Amino acid sequence: MALTLPGLGCNVLSKLGPGNCDRSIDANPAIGYSEGSVEAGVYMSATWDLDAPKRDQELLFFPGGMRYEIQHKLGEMPRWWLAYLSFDRYGADTESIAIAAGNQVEVKDVNDRTITLVNASCSDYWLLLVVGGVDADPPEGLPD
Repeated sequence: MALTLPGLGCNVLSKLGPGNCDRSIDANPAIGYSEGSVEAGVYMSATWDLDAPKRDQELLFFPGGMRYEIQHKLGEMPRWWLAYLSFDRYGADTESIAIAAGNQVEVKDVNDRTITLVNASCSDYWLLLVVGGVDADPPEGLPD
């Protein structure tokens, strides 16, 4: 196809492929999130416990450009964080969850109260955030 469209410019080719999403902060102001829980110095935005109510297992909708300001409830600056993504709202339940890579999840700010994340890609995901403090190691048994 590229051979038949020389000189037509990028605008024509971009119309043939997927549309671009607006990832600007103006179009995507940070959404506050205060749910989730802390156990043994580790915050999780949703639970792995498959016996918990579905609402506690639900991951955060994370379309391209989305920003979250998540209250991690640690009371101190986190020392580490892990972001997991799924194509399913209940990723841990369906086991379709993986560690984020590249610009799928970018940290824009972190302090003793919140961590601000952005999906800098143009793909839609469901997000699970795991954050730990000074004395907490990442939990064992997390999916690879």
